[in-house]
Amino acid sequence: MFFYWAYGMNIESEMEFPEMLPYKGESIDLRIRLGKAPASIPDPPLKEVGSMQMSANHYRLELPICTYYVKEGKEITIDIKPNADDKSLRLFLLCNAMAAALHQRNQVALHAGAIVTDKGLVLVSGHSGAGKSTTISALRQKGYAAFADDVVIISLQEEKIVGIASYPIVKLWQDSIDKLQVDGISEEQRIREQIPKYVHSFHQEFSKEPTAIKEIFFLEKKPGGAAPTIEPLLGVRAFGYLKEGLYQTSTANTPAYAHYLFELLSAIAEKVPLKLITRSESANSIEEVTTFITKNIR
Repeated sequence: MFFYWAYGMNIESEMEFPEMLPYKGESIDLRIRLGKAPASIPDPPLKEVGSMQMSANHYRLELPICTYYVKEGKEITIDIKPNADDKSLRLFLLCNAMAAALHQRNQVALHAGAIVTDKGLVLVSGHSGAGKSTTISALRQKGYAAFADDVVIISLQEEKIVGIASYPIVKLWQDSIDKLQVDGISEEQRIREQIPKYVHSFHQEFSKEPTAIKEIFFLEKKPGGAAPTIEPLLGVRAFGYLKEGLYQTSTANTPAYAHYLFELLSAIAEKVPLKLITRSESANSIEEVTTFITKNIR
């Protein structure tokens, strides 16, 4: 049996996850086991797309490599199929199945990376491919400690908006590795076979402590080669970017969860400065983007 901390939870797992922080807490919040998944979820789905069924308390996703079944935010079953590889099993659990567990636990996650500053967390959010991981890695090269790469749990604690980390891994495409001149990446770190994307660990600087959020930057690509720009996000527009940035957690809302989500996003938009950075699709603008961020957090 393996024990970890991830996404604010103490986890017991029958499968090894080198991506997570090894940690044995006093109690277990989530159990990951290997076994047989049911043929369908036991209650009517709130959302059903292809081989995915999702309700408030149950989630089932069937893939060529396995079936994931998530129950009440407390248990994930992996029903492994022949010829499945461990890297793919871990990847889809950390993304899809864990997102379902968070939803079932009424947690709100932002698709964002984050760094630690002396003023609090600075988050970098945006759609897949916007450059979040590249930006976080570039900021690490400037001396900032990484907090998260892809997912940050957000909550309101004692009138402060705080972030909770997921796991201490940065995932970088080969072109980002080349741009950042990252050394020491081996084939063993490839995220999946035939995919030029690699994992880079930051276990030594990882923190599992909830930390106040100082600022959130949203990255957005624009066609052409124009120089990057930065602008504040306010009001309804700020709320919209926060909602767009949610990490798979709003796909099967009950009325109670939808209300909680609205209240939390409204509080974030009110309490945390939000800014939009647009950058060119074609040009290498990483230095300009990181300069925008570092100047704003001084």
